[in-house]
Amino acid sequence: MKKLITLLFLTLFTSTSAFSAGMVGIKLGYGQLEATQDAITNTPAALTEAAQTKDIDHEYGAVFAELNLGDTPISLGLEFIPITGTLSVSTDNTDASLEISDHTTLYALAAKELSNGASVYAKIGYSMADIGNVKQSNGTTTINSHSNELEGVMAGIGLQSAEFSNLGLIARAEATYTEYDDVKARTTDTDGLAETKTASDINLTTFTISLAKTF
Repeated sequence: MKKLITLLFLTLFTSTSAFSAGMVGIKLGYGQLEATQDAITNTPAALTEAAQTKDIDHEYGAVFAELNLGDTPISLGLEFIPITGTLSVSTDNTDASLEISDHTTLYALAAKELSNGASVYAKIGYSMADIGNVKQSNGTTTINSHSNELEGVMAGIGLQSAEFSNLGLIARAEATYTEYDDVKARTTDTDGLAETKTASDINLTTFTISLAKTF
């Protein structure tokens, strides 16, 4: 699905008849990813697992491209994070990790110009990423299967400066929030106990600044 959406956007990007302007840019910032492992009730009760919430935060970078829809305040955009992130958890009896890669967001942006030439905007989109290289390198648990994709809805707000417009550049400050669908992993331990572990309430909050070249 991610490849199809990217292909559709690139097709639009190469067609100039319906669009009056566009931009390509880079963004740098800070992101915090949070998720909750749902509680698991087992027999015997001594093996029951309580729900727990964890988060991880880190700096990150992304590239993006946007096309304006004619004379309207609406633009379509595609953002891509060209790095692979590793998430891991380590306790006395487990050492598990996974990788999230090719995080891609297709979005629509609506802007309102201010009296000083700057503008404020809101954006909404859909984010997708690949989940891979899931490992259980310590302990007695075997991972039998797991979700392969991370998908969810993104919403954001931002401020665009006109400070560098004479150079054909724009600068932005932006905050976004993404709520992802649940992901699951099915596991078995050495005693034959099979479990389905679910991560829910997965969300990503970002704060970024960006610089883009208009055309």
